[in-house]
Amino acid sequence: MGILQEWSKFNHNVRIALLYTAINSLGMGIWGYAVLSGYLKVLTGSNVYVGAAEGFQGLCQMLVAFPVGHMTDKLGRERILRVACVVGLASSLLLFLSLILGGSGMQEYGLVTAALGGLGFYTGFSNVPLEALFADSTTHVNRARMNQYKFATRILASAAGPLTSIFLFFIVGNTWTLNELKTVFCCGLAVSSPPILLLLLFRDNQALGVESDIAHAHAYSELGEENTEESERMASNDYHELGDGLNPSHGRRSASSASEDDGEIGEDVAVKTHSPSALYWVPRLFAVSDVILGVASGMTIKFFPLFFKEESQLSPIEVNVIFLIAPSCVALQSYFTRLLASRIGRVKAMLMVYVPGVLLLVLMYCMSIGYDVKSGSVPLWQNKWVIVPVYVVRTALMNSTSPVKRAVFMEHVPIEMRGRWSAFESLTRFGWSGSAFIGGLCVDRYGYGATFLVTACLQASALIPISIVGFFVKD
Repeated sequence: MGILQEWSKFNHNVRIALLYTAINSLGMGIWGYAVLSGYLKVLTGSNVYVGAAEGFQGLCQMLVAFPVGHMTDKLGRERILRVACVVGLASSLLLFLSLILGGSGMQEYGLVTAALGGLGFYTGFSNVPLEALFADSTTHVNRARMNQYKFATRILASAAGPLTSIFLFFIVGNTWTLNELKTVFCCGLAVSSPPILLLLLFRDNQALGVESDIAHAHAYSELGEENTEESERMASNDYHELGDGLNPSHGRRSASSASEDDGEIGEDVAVKTHSPSALYWVPRLFAVSDVILGVASGMTIKFFPLFFKEESQLSPIEVNVIFLIAPSCVALQSYFTRLLASRIGRVKAMLMVYVPGVLLLVLMYCMSIGYDVKSGSVPLWQNKWVIVPVYVVRTALMNSTSPVKRAVFMEHVPIEMRGRWSAFESLTRFGWSGSAFIGGLCVDRYGYGATFLVTACLQASALIPISIVGFFVKD
């Protein structure tokens, strides 16, 4: 069954998470890609300033991520999400006022950068408990499918954002000027801000408890650790406290109701057990890999819109068409990656899509060399009919493994540690944004091609930890 047919059977938190993801991703898709980078570049005239603003946002997220991860596991996901709601609304308002009342160029840049920092705090406060609660609200047997639904929702909504931008640029003018960029920016904020209120609807007492941690319950039992306080709670189908007011009578949902909510009525749960070494090493190896991938991607991901604007001479509408097509291809490729994983194993499937993705980025670098200025020839990447398909395929491959990776990751993280481990995602986010400053320096000094090559080398090194995971995960 598809997501619409199963909607009524989903857990309460799963439904809210999917709805929040859809609307928020739509708004971010309008202003968070081509518009934000283009606006900052036109405002300041420097890639370094573009990277600095994005880097400050990532730094703010990183600063709160680990404390939030700890508080999420100790105080409960629901309380932290309420704090995130307040921070998110205040930051969105500040960003909107900065765009409207900014003033001179650098003064406006300072206000917008401060607002982006506030949104970094908001992301740190919201992502960690949201991801942990989403994992708590899905069963072991259907977690990969729920992650696939959430991933596809985010990607397709993100694609709808550029589609909306295309319509807006068609109305206000298809040029890279501040007035047009600000208009589209504000429209995107008007869409991405209201769903922040949905964070108030998440409930800790709608999570599944041991039903979502069943792999670890059996793993601890097989390891002979039944006498520890943790395994005794799991073996007796108890729960681990996340905050005040949670107890067996009114805390987590029962296994039977959980099964009904997740659309697994009458289905036997296939339990996987993990060795002690797997439980220790798999999360750590994935964390290392994700940080390296994040740092690598951050050097280029914020500059792709500027690359198409400056090197390929594309208009705002044309750039948004690319960001409309790419997420749709990512969603499609993620489906095929999941099918591939079911046949050859999840780690092998991840590597089989990552490797060609890295090689395509090297190809993009090669398209910048081997031309002669005197003869009038131009880099191959200035031909949009060549560079755009390469970019789209590369993007689809490199971003299609998230549901599979997250399923493996969460299988090896006990429920009481998910908040802290989810905080590592903010290191990835800091990489995406924090290394944007380094990427801006590299682009201004050495050009886009050299930045692509450095990124490809870093991404290749990130595949080493993933390869090692294959020794611990037996599909």
